[in-house]
Amino acid sequence: MPLYTTPGVYFERVDETPAVSALRTDVAAFVGIAERGPVDQPTRLTSWQQFSGAFGGLVRTGYLGYAVNAFFENGGAVCYVVRVAGYDATSASVDVVDGAGTPVLRVEASSPGTWAHTLEVRIVRSSTAAAASVGTPPAEDALRIASVAGFTAGAWVQLAQPGVPATMGVVGAVDAAQGILTFDAPLDAALDPAGPVSLETVEFAIRGFESGLLVEDHPLVPVLPLDTGGGPLLADGPLLRILRHPLAPVELAPFHDPVAADLGFGAESRAALLTGGHDGLASLTREDFTGDPGAEERRGLRTLELVDEVSLVAIPDILVRPLPPVETDPLPQPQPDPCLPCASEPPAAPPAPPPPAEQPPLFSPADVFAVQSALVQHCEQQADRVALLDPPFDADVGDVESWRARFDSKYAALYYPWVLVYDATSSSLVRALPPSGHVAGVCARVDLSVGVHHAPANEELSWAVGVGIELDAERHGLLNPLGVNCIRPIPGRGIRIVGARTVSSDPSWRFLNVRRLMCMIEEAVEESVQWAVFEPNNPALQDSLAVSIRSFLDELWERGALVGDTRDDAFFIKCDDDTNPPSETANGRLLVLVGVAPVRPAEFVIFRIGRTHDELEVIE
Repeated sequence: MPLYTTPGVYFERVDETPAVSALRTDVAAFVGIAERGPVDQPTRLTSWQQFSGAFGGLVRTGYLGYAVNAFFENGGAVCYVVRVAGYDATSASVDVVDGAGTPVLRVEASSPGTWAHTLEVRIVRSSTAAAASVGTPPAEDALRIASVAGFTAGAWVQLAQPGVPATMGVVGAVDAAQGILTFDAPLDAALDPAGPVSLETVEFAIRGFESGLLVEDHPLVPVLPLDTGGGPLLADGPLLRILRHPLAPVELAPFHDPVAADLGFGAESRAALLTGGHDGLASLTREDFTGDPGAEERRGLRTLELVDEVSLVAIPDILVRPLPPVETDPLPQPQPDPCLPCASEPPAAPPAPPPPAEQPPLFSPADVFAVQSALVQHCEQQADRVALLDPPFDADVGDVESWRARFDSKYAALYYPWVLVYDATSSSLVRALPPSGHVAGVCARVDLSVGVHHAPANEELSWAVGVGIELDAERHGLLNPLGVNCIRPIPGRGIRIVGARTVSSDPSWRFLNVRRLMCMIEEAVEESVQWAVFEPNNPALQDSLAVSIRSFLDELWERGALVGDTRDDAFFIKCDDDTNPPSETANGRLLVLVGVAPVRPAEFVIFRIGRTHDELEVIE
């Protein structure tokens, strides 16, 4: 104890055993097709507006946007989105040439797709500094100016004098103390050194426009000279990326004004649209969704292996269906007016219809099963999340029974049937969607309002006007014992989820809320007791671990997550000499035996926390 000699108030720090805290369980992840946005990169979103800005909103070629919107509409707060695309997905671009016709820059869309074909690129000249020379030039390649603010080494400067054509120079050095600019070459002999010389920096801004509105601005782009020290990427924005052109000159070239050259866009428009983008939909394969397990590069579902926050995962777009081609009737021909003295000129030909949008393939049942099996395997390997499975399109009760029989996992749940929603992008105003997006939102809503221990069932769906197939009590009675969670319209109570089961044949893991509660408990304990690694393996460590875990489980019991009239009825913890005999501790092993009784009529679910030398793991 410290010795205090001066009167006052003192604070003493007391070492305490780190507490175990509950983890968040409401975060979902979706893998699918989007109009734009990064490919094979998990993006964290907290609102539908963020999804629209990053991935482009609802598109008829996929279900991803609909699933994310359903998630947020049903109470979800945070989700991750992974966009997938085929091997031939490319970004739209346009090249920038200088006044000599040499390509110097490439402006391309920030992500692959045809979405950028509506972006117009313009380049404008700007200036950030201007001054006038004062006094006699200190040298033939230098000028003294009143203020050097805004002038930097390497900047292009336009020098002008009345009666003398403007010339260009490159600043070689700046002496701020004496106000001297030194150029990389002697000044033009036509300039009168006795008279004032006007100096103005010359920079360029590249701007992106959509429907005539400025959507992105990149000021001070180094068109000439090109900086070769920092790599090809010069500017990176939400919509546009500016790169050094592969054919651009490496060494400093004579100045050529890209504005005067119109960037090769044409003397009339002085602007250009991005072209050459490709969505990469027709080339999609099931490996684009799942990723190659043997490859070092993570794609699709495999990118979520590094996102520990996720607890619900769905891949609705493996069930995407190509849209039928749009057929239009020819415009009616106007009837000639017999009262006119002469025949009128024939009407102008109607504009050519736009090319059909690229469509994704119709995946076979074998492809759908392979992707959903990979999703289930992913959740089993991660052991901290569950898969939300969608049934095949237009599946009847017999088809769903057969589909359910393909899976047996405590880390997956199957929901049936599809959900109908209002769709402003469709001429029919209603579209059938896989239910996983709505279900994920309901699970998140229940987790946030009550807790993960509460079954996500008997909950009304938002943004739903019907179901693909209405089930009666008899057909519901056939599916529920099989572990198929049905979605039914309940008279006077809306459309509700009336099931909360996994697709496991093990009665101990029959209920989804039990599986998700145990995932949370196991991960929370595993992450919170990592401090015990390398600690002395003695009774003090055993007591510390038991106290930490007991405090955590006690809090869950008080919140109603564990069943039992007393704490002893709800959980037990055993970490003593019986579980850790000298033979085990001598080998660096430590075992904590934990049993909990989730809220359901069932036995204790037991898991073990084991430490072997420098590793700690949780095993059920």
